[in-house]
Amino acid sequence: MEPAIGFSSRLARLNGRPLRPFLFDMGLPTRSIEQDNVASIKRVAVLGGADAEKLLQYTPFRLPDGKRFILSNEVFDKESVHRTFFRFCPHCVREDHETYDGPAIARPWLRLGWILAPIRSCPKHNVLLIKTDPKGQQYQYFDFSRTLDAYRTELEHLARDARPMPPSSFQKWLLARIRGDANESTWLDDVPAYAAIAFCEGLGVSTLHPPKVKTSQLTEVDWAAAAETGFLIARDGETSIRLQLKKLNEAQVSTKGVLGLRDTYGHVYDVLRKTTDDPGYEKLRNTVRQFAMETLPLATGTVVLGDVVGKQTVHSIRSAAMAANVHANTMRKIFEREGFHGDTDIYSLSDHRVIASNEKLLTIIAELREAISTPVVMDRMQIPKHYLNSVIEQGYLRTVTGSDQRSNAKHQFLPQDVTSALTAMFDGAEIISEPSDRQMTVPEARAASVTSIDFIMSLVFEGNLKWKGRLPGPEIFPNLLVDVDEVIEQVRREAKGSGIPKHQIDEHVPGIGKHVLKFIEAGELELVEEYSPDARRMVPVVSRESADAFVARYVSLGELSRNRGLHHKQVRKILNSVDVQTAFDTARFGVFVYDRSQILTAERTRPQMWDQ
Repeated sequence: MEPAIGFSSRLARLNGRPLRPFLFDMGLPTRSIEQDNVASIKRVAVLGGADAEKLLQYTPFRLPDGKRFILSNEVFDKESVHRTFFRFCPHCVREDHETYDGPAIARPWLRLGWILAPIRSCPKHNVLLIKTDPKGQQYQYFDFSRTLDAYRTELEHLARDARPMPPSSFQKWLLARIRGDANESTWLDDVPAYAAIAFCEGLGVSTLHPPKVKTSQLTEVDWAAAAETGFLIARDGETSIRLQLKKLNEAQVSTKGVLGLRDTYGHVYDVLRKTTDDPGYEKLRNTVRQFAMETLPLATGTVVLGDVVGKQTVHSIRSAAMAANVHANTMRKIFEREGFHGDTDIYSLSDHRVIASNEKLLTIIAELREAISTPVVMDRMQIPKHYLNSVIEQGYLRTVTGSDQRSNAKHQFLPQDVTSALTAMFDGAEIISEPSDRQMTVPEARAASVTSIDFIMSLVFEGNLKWKGRLPGPEIFPNLLVDVDEVIEQVRREAKGSGIPKHQIDEHVPGIGKHVLKFIEAGELELVEEYSPDARRMVPVVSRESADAFVARYVSLGELSRNRGLHHKQVRKILNSVDVQTAFDTARFGVFVYDRSQILTAERTRPQMWDQ
């Protein structure tokens, strides 16, 4: 794999001449080898007894556009082919001196990798290549043998101090591709060499360095590590690349500000952005572009590597709020309520950093754009806020945001949903110009029947009333009429709650009747409010759940005395004898209550304890 410039220089020195005078002596233009003159290269091959086709195969030829070279049917950027200098491995040069005959200056030969920028280390000795500084005119090709001969006395020192570098899969793949003898296929095989090289280096830089790294300050060692890292990711294809891009997304989430393309993907995005008109990068661009559009909150109209975002499908809390024309806090609550944030710790991230891609989110955003607020709905329906809150909480009027709290919620509604709620409210209502004394508006009927807002509104919407009426005029809440006697009948049919009135607690938790308030204050029993059809109002009761839990855990002295047929003093004496103490301070609670499990344990260990 020796290029023509190296072979020509060795042949010249073998004949005791510098390169250009040698070419002149042979009747060839002095710069013909530098200028990729095929006829001259073939002539030099004949003069040196070389295989002309091999010499041509491993010699870079400048393409007509002047921006790239073709080498062994592979296309390279001009930055990838060194024309005025080369690098070398001191171990290889020393071995050449020891292996070959002839003049010492003509023994070392130029490896193709020494003039290719992406080849930064010797694949045989795994050391960093040393850069030369040839003496000559600017923009002229180097005289290889003459340049290298200046390092002959330093070879031992250079070989000893050469920086070790690990074997490179990237370099092995690239050289095998040039030779045309790759042993295994990779995802990059159908990508032009120049694009594959730039992409591997760019992806590696983005992986190993911050997005805003100054690439001009990276060393050859840095670039070698970047190329290797990028290649190991890219060779396995889109799945591997997308996984790395996902990691870049996640790394950027911990920062502040907008999730921008350049700030997220770094140098690899620069590489692809600067080559959007080059079809050689299309496969690479498509992979990065598609992932970015699928995972970043890119606004409609954003240009992503030459393509325009037609419709934004990924949103942050901030971008979703802007698109929906609502406050970011409102959108944040929607994200929390609907779980759009997935596994993301939504509470530790700013609005720009919480991202979601969800069809339901897009629907909510679209609906919020035309939604109306609670005050507007109250004005349209002419309904008091407490009644509207009941309608929302019971699900008779859908909110766009999914909120259903009675207070502290900034509800948003679609106009058509408000219309549907009014239609359901007045369904079957007959027009009454002069209602009777028992035909009342909903607030009047609720007061007369002493029922809750929730209950009477459920009667209206569930179709449980045989008769509904409406005053002449628009369908608004004040014009809705109901039969108060029918409402009262429905109220009396309402099922009783499961709670236990305080005065009946002794029937469920024996022995603590008049002391129940102390257990409620201590948090052992829970006091809740339930609607009582008998009292026709909300009343405080002990929750059934807390009473059952109390009975399962504790037993009173009264219950033990009743169940065992013993005087309470006898029960206390027996329990003291087996060292079972009260679970609560009797002075504070005024009643003897024991842990039921302790008594069961004592009964198992002393089966005869109750025999007196």
